Amino acid sequence: MGQSLKRKIAPDAARNVESVGIDSEGRHGDSTHGTLSFKRHARLVPPLSRASSLKPIITCLVLLSSTPFASPCTIFTASQGDTVLVGNNEDYNDDNVSIDFYPAAKGKYGRMLLKIKRNGYPFGGMNDKGLFFDWCALPRRSDISFPKDKKTYKGILCEKMLAECATVDEAIELYNAYNDPWLYEGHIMIVDRSGESAVIEWGETELSIIRKTGNFQVLSNFNLTSPHLAGWYPCPRYDNAAKMLREAPEYSVGLLKKILDKVHQEGEYPTIHSEIYELGTGIVRVFLHHDFNAEVRINLRDELAKGRKTYILLDLFRR
Repeated sequence: MGQSLKRKIAPDAARNVESVGIDSEGRHGDSTHGTLSFKRHARLVPPLSRASSLKPIITCLVLLSSTPFASPCTIFTASQGDTVLVGNNEDYNDDNVSIDFYPAAKGKYGRMLLKIKRNGYPFGGMNDKGLFFDWCALPRRSDISFPKDKKTYKGILCEKMLAECATVDEAIELYNAYNDPWLYEGHIMIVDRSGESAVIEWGETELSIIRKTGNFQVLSNFNLTSPHLAGWYPCPRYDNAAKMLREAPEYSVGLLKKILDKVHQEGEYPTIHSEIYELGTGIVRVFLHHDFNAEVRINLRDELAKGRKTYILLDLFRR
């Protein structure tokens, strides 16, 4: 990584900061890092035990065979004027996560994907057109029957979407063209830099598109079309996020941090990492283990300019 990896230190966390050559403005004096920016806090990177299998608890799913997600997660987006923000908590028991960057190529947009390292499945990301996606898990359904006149996509459809789509409308068109087996046990939120957002899931008998109708949209682990179809409802995480967004006089990165902290999980399936995306600027803030005083900041445009790269999430916070 190159010259713009900077670490920013929250004032209330300064007493906990490790000595890593950071100057008064939060910069590494001798850093040759790139456009990731770091904020280091002394509590970072506690070890996680790697469980070989997941045990279901009241809001958690058993390990799913074909999809990358297997735990409670929370995603929300809020827009106001030119400000379009997305926040997400990824709750799981495996912190071996990679961040992969793919520069633009013929017919494909530049993009970043967060992946579970052990299987390479992408569960979230953003492209250089400001299109974002992330998944939330649902219990696997046995009542879904995809239309036979549509092809079932044999690759990973959300990867194709991020490579080829620039807007929510284009993403919906793609999902209308293919059957996606990941919808057996999950639903996806898609947001673009204009502030449009939608959740795509399987409803009673067909694909269901739930578009944002106000200034915000929230997704967790129950079917929005009909909660009885799949998931855990009511969901306190969903309710708390929606309440805080509804009552906020304005939307900001600071507000999203508070919401992510409010809905974070602990225990056997804790919040491993969280992200705040600014879709208009391509800035992504990454947080580890619900510590919102320590962040890695990614400038997508600058990272893509360096070529194809992969970072390991934990390694970024050990620098």
